[in-house]
Amino acid sequence: MMISTLAAESRRARAIAEDYRLRGFTVVEDPEPDDLPAFLAGFQPNLMARKSGDSLESVVESVIVVVRARHHLGRDSQIGELADVLRDKSGWKFELALVEAEARVDVPDMAVPFDLKEIWGYHNEVNKLLDAGFKEAAVLTAWAAAEAAVRLLLELDGDLIDEEGVSPERIPMPRLLSSAVYYGVISREDYSRLTRVKRQRDAYAHGFVLPDVDAGQIAREILSTTIEILEQGQNSDSD
Repeated sequence: MMISTLAAESRRARAIAEDYRLRGFTVVEDPEPDDLPAFLAGFQPNLMARKSGDSLESVVESVIVVVRARHHLGRDSQIGELADVLRDKSGWKFELALVEAEARVDVPDMAVPFDLKEIWGYHNEVNKLLDAGFKEAAVLTAWAAAEAAVRLLLELDGDLIDEEGVSPERIPMPRLLSSAVYYGVISREDYSRLTRVKRQRDAYAHGFVLPDVDAGQIAREILSTTIEILEQGQNSDSD
């Protein structure tokens, strides 16, 4: 259980680091004592993110991030101390990210992921749904193709069996995306696009309506990102 918890914390920290980089921050993961300012001596955060201003010398925002499993909070006295130290430091923020128990993708044992032909088939289905005016259904279908494409490329890469021995076809989607970026299967730009539209996809999947959102545009964005992911994968295979 300890290995599983530490692995989950590490995965979450990598995903947060990637998110800060996409937002223009310089990130130091697992900073050494020499990486931290003097007032943070003795602390061991998971990462430090800093964003510069107009000049190279100016830093407009600095963030210290600690990632912990929820059941570890009561045994970690440094969290409260670290928050107190940063509370009065101008330009510094403290972020605590909690890790919950993470379930694997819960599908029947006989389920297998889409192959390349089936993913391209879903591409055609999305366009048919859009033409017929079923925009929300098109979002869900496009997302299925995108997720299948990421899983397929991770499987073909052959290097990813996660710390708990779970293959890509059973990895939950948030971790799947961060793993795909980490292993170079998708670009940071594709990661950013998919994470941005995932909330809308989740809303439609769970019975919500988004009155001011163009579902057709979301479906087309997911579809174009999926095509880009597959083309990048094919180009990588040919190199």
